[in-house]
Order: sequence, then C-alpha cells, then structure tokens
Amino acid sequence: MGAGVEWALSPDWSVESDHLRYDLGPNRLFQHAMTASARFDGNLIHAGANRHFDLFAPAPVSEERRRGQAEAAALVRRRAPPWRRVSPEPR
Repeated sequence: MGAGVEWALSPDWSVESDHLRYDLGPNRLFQHAMTASARFDGNLIHAGANRHFDLFAPAPVSEERRRGQAEAAALVRRRAPPWRRVSPEPR
C-alpha cells in the first residue's frame, strides 16, 4: 500500500514524494530439526525532482545562428561555379 504526490513548479519542472509500505509475510526455514523465522516488511520513502522534455518540439534557434547560417549559405553560393549556383531561398 502506498501514496504519492507530485507538484508542478513550472511547465518544465516538478517535484514528487511518495511512500510505500510493504509486508511480504513471515518466512520459516526448517533444517535439521532447527527452525528459524524472519519477517519481511518495511517502508520506502522516495522524493525527487523531475525535468520534463518535449521531444517533438522544434529546437529553438537564436537570431545569431540564423544569421550565421545565412552567411555560410551565401559564401557557398559565391564560391560555387556558375553551373552549380543555387538561387537564394525566400525568407
């Protein structure tokens, strides 16, 4: 038996905590006229922080990177022989 809670701190972060009580019952061992018994039970408490990722969202691209990519493409177009030149893509 157990219970747990999770709180969203932001769209990307949450914290969680949970408790689990377990009881696996008694265990008896009979060997050569000797008897031993043990009980397996206890409590587990877990706490954690979670970072949420959106795997299908497009990666953000900074304006500097966009400019750098455009400059690199322009440089490739200028250095290419005339028969291999590609017209610039519309923005």
